[in-house]
Amino acid sequence: MVRRESLCCLNGYLYNTALMSCRKLGRWEKAVKLLYEMEGSGLVAVSTLSYNLVISACEKSRQSRVALRVYEHMVGRECRADTFTYLSLVRSCVWGSLWDEVKDILKKVEPDVSLYNAAIHGMCLRREFKFAKELYVEMREMGLEPDGKTRAMMLQNLKRD
Repeated sequence: MVRRESLCCLNGYLYNTALMSCRKLGRWEKAVKLLYEMEGSGLVAVSTLSYNLVISACEKSRQSRVALRVYEHMVGRECRADTFTYLSLVRSCVWGSLWDEVKDILKKVEPDVSLYNAAIHGMCLRREFKFAKELYVEMREMGLEPDGKTRAMMLQNLKRD
């Protein structure tokens, strides 16, 4: 006979699967709620992946400030952010027009070409050419090599401000 309680135990994999579904469906509120449920259970280790899924759900739903709060909470719980965390935050802040926050994120982390490319792409798409140019110059001064798409966007928008 199989014990009933062994059938209903939630684990990190199941929580992360649910968080992934929330992200895909744009259900950021449910993702945040599940994350706090995970933390509160005390039974499941909350991983960087878990936080990334919630931040990404916020990004997809254009909830930049919520994404930033989840990140701050993540850091407060001493969970280590990775490149995916920062990429999601940068994209989220770009779509939320949080330019200072984008710059703060880029200053906080090791110089990373993918983060700069994402920020510059987003800023060009949002027609924030002045900020995009500043980041492009900063990127080049650090010795980071932009990808072809970033170079093309900068050439295309060279005269615009």
